[in-house]
Amino acid sequence: MGEKKLLNRNYKDLMQPHLITGEERYLIKQLLGKIENKFMDSGEKYDKIKLEDGEDNFLRELNQSVYNIGMLSDYKFIIVECNDLFSRSTGFDERVIEIINDTPENAAIFFYAVGGVDGRLKTVNAIKKAGEFVELNTPRSGELKRWINKKFQALDKKPDRELVEKLNFLFGEDLEALNKEIEKLATFKFADENLYFEECKDVLSQEGITGEKIIFELVDCWARGDKPEAVRLYREIIKNGRSPLYVLSMLKRQLRLLLSVKEARKAHGDNHRQIAGHLQEHPYAIKKCLKQEKKFEREELLAALKKLLRANRRIVRGKYVDKKDPVEDFLLQI
Repeated sequence: MGEKKLLNRNYKDLMQPHLITGEERYLIKQLLGKIENKFMDSGEKYDKIKLEDGEDNFLRELNQSVYNIGMLSDYKFIIVECNDLFSRSTGFDERVIEIINDTPENAAIFFYAVGGVDGRLKTVNAIKKAGEFVELNTPRSGELKRWINKKFQALDKKPDRELVEKLNFLFGEDLEALNKEIEKLATFKFADENLYFEECKDVLSQEGITGEKIIFELVDCWARGDKPEAVRLYREIIKNGRSPLYVLSMLKRQLRLLLSVKEARKAHGDNHRQIAGHLQEHPYAIKKCLKQEKKFEREELLAALKKLLRANRRIVRGKYVDKKDPVEDFLLQI
């Protein structure tokens, strides 16, 4: 099931188990917020219950939340953050499957897993049979620019093309950081409908600008095999307040962009403006990528991207081996 179909449902039609998954926690939280609005707008009394599968007594808490009778409410809106439940086998899979197959008519259960699930698991298949499975895709490239424009439109603002491209370039697929930046710019220019890059550039987050520069340097370090310098640059970003997930998001975007540029060169040569138009990216970014992508074979980039996605899953699921930082591990392995 898609997000739109889910949101088109009446709140009473949500009384079943759901599993929401995606790479971006921000998108999942946004969807859950919209779903809760359905309950709030209905005027019905409901209990909102939040659980996490890593908590002590999780199974008991889940069982009580689903089956206990609410004294002052008619419905239950249950949100369960899952770190392990749908990504590997656990000791309480069978009981969870029983709950999935026997969800009361007054309970809307929303399990969610950031970073994806293992479709081979019995728990995932149980959801698909008895409830609804929703996978949220992170907007990329041209879709991401449309996403940025829609966010501005919701705030009654019209950004110029250069501002949209710069935001896309600086923050990539870090949607939470993008949203905060958009809200900040809208507040800064609260009296103006039209927003122009030249008028806003001094307000753009220096974290994003610094991050852009360092990400390029990180990839250059990889190209010349200087792993210690790559780790030093990563630690500098973290010291400046950015999260490991932000760094992975920017690295992921850069690797994908390098792969796209490598492919586009077959048709457009080294014409960075033509490639930029084809990929709907900023010419400045493509010009820099043209220099970088020649240092790598396609297979190297694909292998690095797979390792990066594994590091991303370790972070979102809290799977740190021997307390090692997954991003540092990634930088030392590539």
